[in-house]
Amino acid sequence: MRFIFVFPYNTWGGAFRSTYTLSNCLIAKGHKVTVVFPFFPLSNHLRKFSVAYGIYFVRGIFRSLIRYKRIPFPLNATVRFVPFLTSHFLPSADVIVANHWNTAGYVSRLPERCGRQFFYIRDIEQWADYFPYEIEAFRLPIEKIAVAKWIDDYLRRELEIEVKAVIENGTEWRRFAVAEKRKAGPLKVLMCYATHPMKDMETGVAVLGEVKNKFPWIEVVLFGFPFKPRLDFEFTYAYRPTGKRLSKLYADCQIFFCPSIQEGYHNPPREAMSAGCAVVATNVGCIPDVGRNLENMLVVEVSDKVAMVDSLSSLITDKDLRRRLGEQASEDIKMTSWEIITNRFLEVCK
Repeated sequence: MRFIFVFPYNTWGGAFRSTYTLSNCLIAKGHKVTVVFPFFPLSNHLRKFSVAYGIYFVRGIFRSLIRYKRIPFPLNATVRFVPFLTSHFLPSADVIVANHWNTAGYVSRLPERCGRQFFYIRDIEQWADYFPYEIEAFRLPIEKIAVAKWIDDYLRRELEIEVKAVIENGTEWRRFAVAEKRKAGPLKVLMCYATHPMKDMETGVAVLGEVKNKFPWIEVVLFGFPFKPRLDFEFTYAYRPTGKRLSKLYADCQIFFCPSIQEGYHNPPREAMSAGCAVVATNVGCIPDVGRNLENMLVVEVSDKVAMVDSLSSLITDKDLRRRLGEQASEDIKMTSWEIITNRFLEVCK
């Protein structure tokens, strides 16, 4: 089969990386995959000739010029940088997938030769100013795939929109699995740092600061794509880690903390589980699907700082609990392998 995945631009977030991995898995099974980016930024329903649109357009052009086809992850697919998302610039295919809401409208207008149309819904962004337009995209006559059960529930309950299938992101558990027993050393707590408001870094940083104050001997490690933040406690920062650098981060830390308010189906908790880390995470994104409180992680509610501090403290002081949760997590996460997910995706597309 011939697949096209349509992206709004070239960037390196989790939804993009997950699709690159899915593309590689499809290619490994003998299928052909093309990944498409438009050079000129999509309108995102901003008013033409407005200041906001001007800034957005210039930034988009610079992003296209600087990044072009450069992708810092392994990708075996054909990459096309096209001027516009029109059939003139796209190859023929059997399946074409709109990977983000702002590409769904373009995909819905393509002729049959571009393939059977799918919209892979990876998040519902009620907090965004473009949310009304996102809802319009959800209502387009394209077959929908949701990346998480909570997205399927929301679309059916709140918008009365039917979803053809729920297909979660797979987990590259072999890539992050730790073959050897962790060496004795300082206890390290790891957190992914991001500026997006739904990541709730305000709560995350406050909790880590309090935990560091209670246990001065632990090491706090942060990683992310923004530049190193200025915080009022000591920590180590890894800037834009990918590949082996990212795997080593998980392998060197015993505890992983995720305080997000909302996620589509986030990667870091599952990567940490693969490495045998004891995870403390809010009950959003992938956690309702892969997490079991007190069995393979500690699950807390959004913005509950007291529960977050207590959970991290219990993992710091209770070595047996930390080991048990990490070992169970590393076993459970194997059931979300990309082999399983790719087969499910093919079943839907066929």
